[in-house]
Amino acid sequence: MIESFASESFLLCVVALIWIIQIINSLAGYRISQLGIIPRSKRGLVGIFISPFIHHGYTHVSANTVPLFILGLGVASYGFEYLVVVTLLITIIGGILVWLFARTASHSGASLLIFGYFGVNVYSFFDDPNWMSGIISLVTIFIYGGIIRGVLPAEKSVSWEGHLFGFLAGIGILYFNIV
Repeated sequence: MIESFASESFLLCVVALIWIIQIINSLAGYRISQLGIIPRSKRGLVGIFISPFIHHGYTHVSANTVPLFILGLGVASYGFEYLVVVTLLITIIGGILVWLFARTASHSGASLLIFGYFGVNVYSFFDDPNWMSGIISLVTIFIYGGIIRGVLPAEKSVSWEGHLFGFLAGIGILYFNIV
């Protein structure tokens, strides 16, 4: 019960921080948006760690809020410590991959985490087949399976690379037993 409360509180704090940064970014004329991941640039390195908290508008942050929380709850079902470690690993590994391989642009938004959580939730059944991981995988696919299209190039303004590398980071940390 306490661990569940800690996990939910952690996710709520992440969401609240994202919204606070969005409000400040909006008031600052979206200058904070320049701190996203800018591939292969020194300035873009800081974005690896903070890009999931930066959004390019209220529509962007609104679209990310619910999936981040819901998919995060799936990851949190394995424990608070697991949630925190997985969140950090997806952010860092996915961010590094974006920095190394993405097209030149400013990549930011919680989508990297969302796709990473999606990958963890879906792949968890293959990593450790049991009834809980099976239910989490099936529910994730049923509710959010359509997002997988987001790993393919579509709109120029959308970081499909962040989606792809977040997803691969989520799967990779389980596949390579990093967690």
